[in-house]
Amino acid sequence: LVSLALVEIWASNTGVAFGEKFDKLTVVEKNLKMENQILENEIAKDASLTSIASKSASLGFSSSQSIKYIR
Repeated sequence: LVSLALVEIWASNTGVAFGEKFDKLTVVEKNLKMENQILENEIAKDASLTSIASKSASLGFSSSQSIKYIR
């Protein structure tokens, strides 16, 4: 009878410990998903044509007014 009570206490403590670990992992997962979304948004913003055009202009690149071909 005492051994059954000890097993029940151990099982209860183990369940609580796993529950706490699960909660911590859930919070970590939520934070990683949020960070991933932020990074995806930054990549999309930096890859936009207007952003690339303004960065290239600041580096001295410009669109050609007339194209000359060499034959």
